Amino acid sequence: MAATELTTDALRKMYATMLRIRIFEEMIGECVEAKEIRTPCHLYIGEEAIAVGVCAALDERDYVWGAHRSHGHYIAKSGDLQAMASEVFCRSSGCASGRGGSMHLCAPEAGVFGTVPIVAGTIPLAVGAALSAKLQSSGRVSISFFGDGATEEGHFNESLNIAAVYQLPVVFVCENNLYSSHLHILERRPKDNIVDFGALYGIPSMRIDGNDVEAVYKAAARAVGRARAGEGPSLIEYRTYRWRGHVGPAWDLDVGVKRKNELDVWMPRCPILKLKNRLIELGEAEETLAAIETDIRAEVETAIANARAAARPDEATLMEAVFAPAPRPDNGLQAIGRPRIPSEHDELQPIRGAVPARPVSYVEAIREAHAQLLGTDPNVFVLGQGLWSPWYVGASMKDVDKEFGRHRVLDTPVSENATTGVGIGAALTGMRPIVVHPRMDFMMLAMDPIVNQAANWSYMFDGRISPSVVIRAIINRGGEQGAQHSQALQALFMHIPGLKVVMPATAHDAKGLLVAAVYDDSPVMYIDDRWLYAVEDDTPEALYAVPIGKAALRREGSDVTIVGSSWTAMLAAEAGEQLAERGVRAEVIDLRSIKPWDRELVCESVRKTGRLVVADGGWATCGVAAEIVATVVGAAFGALKSGPVRVTLPDAPAPTSASLEDAYYPTAATVATAAEIALDMRPRSVGRPSSELPGKIVL
Repeated sequence: MAATELTTDALRKMYATMLRIRIFEEMIGECVEAKEIRTPCHLYIGEEAIAVGVCAALDERDYVWGAHRSHGHYIAKSGDLQAMASEVFCRSSGCASGRGGSMHLCAPEAGVFGTVPIVAGTIPLAVGAALSAKLQSSGRVSISFFGDGATEEGHFNESLNIAAVYQLPVVFVCENNLYSSHLHILERRPKDNIVDFGALYGIPSMRIDGNDVEAVYKAAARAVGRARAGEGPSLIEYRTYRWRGHVGPAWDLDVGVKRKNELDVWMPRCPILKLKNRLIELGEAEETLAAIETDIRAEVETAIANARAAARPDEATLMEAVFAPAPRPDNGLQAIGRPRIPSEHDELQPIRGAVPARPVSYVEAIREAHAQLLGTDPNVFVLGQGLWSPWYVGASMKDVDKEFGRHRVLDTPVSENATTGVGIGAALTGMRPIVVHPRMDFMMLAMDPIVNQAANWSYMFDGRISPSVVIRAIINRGGEQGAQHSQALQALFMHIPGLKVVMPATAHDAKGLLVAAVYDDSPVMYIDDRWLYAVEDDTPEALYAVPIGKAALRREGSDVTIVGSSWTAMLAAEAGEQLAERGVRAEVIDLRSIKPWDRELVCESVRKTGRLVVADGGWATCGVAAEIVATVVGAAFGALKSGPVRVTLPDAPAPTSASLEDAYYPTAATVATAAEIALDMRPRSVGRPSSELPGKIVL
């Protein structure tokens, strides 16, 4: 379609699509009132022109991202009506197999990559898809649909800034229906000025009548044309009105949320009525338009009837799609044009011994992995704060931008939330991004995209789409940095279904686990500890992968099992040496991955030794050590000769003063003492943490 002219045929098709949305929503509203549908349904009635006009300006290859009120976006982008109806009824034949309901719709074959109910949650993802399109030179455009309430979230401003900085092909579409949940726009902000936000970032912005589908289309076509031509993002504020309540079919008049005089003004501006009158002006017969409505009503009735009769998901599928489908034994790389990466457990080409290795430091191994991945796969890119600095991320990215270009190594604004969401959106559209957070503490600002989006995406959409994103979180503590620069929060992410979590302790594993994480189709938290950066280990120069979920047996023994990960795995190894001098044969296990973790190896070891010590660099309460102890007690209780012992941080924020740090962080001696307690070589009583026995021993 041309941006300056719409044919009668094109307008007729728009009319049919708008009717399809309206009739579907009205019928769904009736089903909600009849209590046939329990999933929350946020109706789009009164706003149909925006979805239809914008999507008419797109190609089928373009991306669309929506929110909780997205039935209209799905239909306008040619999503399958029957699949959506079944999803709204939470049936197994739905577009997300009944796992998503009304608020989680997807049709990747039509460019609908997912809708979510977190306000503003998909805005950064849309920017990530636009970055993906730019890096791939695909010519695609990404559309972010959101309501006026979303402009009050930090996601919105961070995303506008990033899109402007990188001149990305994204169009921000604000459907300003004047209400966010129950509050009118002038009750939430001092000025009704959403259109002005674009100018703050140098983004062309427009305010358009959202009930005039021709005006909607023309504005969208201009913005899409700019984006496709490489001229960057646009912001369009479409003014409209939501007829029904925030959720469900109620009008919200009786509860005083909305005012009848508003409806009296807006209902005569009905976008469907307006287009119908326009078609009649152009000579379209009313009988033809009536026939269109009759056909669509029958189509929707059939879809709802089929959905009503369809089966609900089988309870046997409850635990499916938490993670992306497992790759084939060849890592699944050849099928998508990636080179095969050998694993250290690959019988054809084992890494240890068969591939020449040389000593490198932990941080050098991380840098080498990034560089080799960038050099091997054009779909890999890295983004995050401080990546162009020679020191900011511990020199782990030194000069990588010079080698591969700053379009593939992006030093981002201080926008943890949007940066992480951008990585997730790019991953959902075919890229393999690594998002680097220079401190785990700062990453707490990105909890929404990590927990609500990345972790849930595969499950919400039944494994149809999963973000193959690596989120690299650096633990950087000690040195009198204090509570907000020293946190090790791995237990938090171990708790979240849908995330894999790796914590390498050696240079060899730092490289191999990063490679494995990048080529895993599920989101992976890669946690590295700067206390290990100078530690050297024999590491192959060739690219290789260390299997996620497989622990390493660092020392064999028969008296006590000591388990650690990352920095505490090194403490466990040192403790094993100290204990050997006292005649104790400790078996030391480096978990390497804490989600999933190698339960079989740990339980097998405990069945042999009868005693367990678990060391973790986080806190005791609800921590990694607590989870491992609980699992072992449940699986190997009969083999235990004494109660398990944990070594952790004391349950206090990290102190700043060096004298307090000396008592706060456990040492190898702390772990060795815990082992002696487990072996009944010491009494089961431990005093307060001190420089003589730092950290916390939990009995």
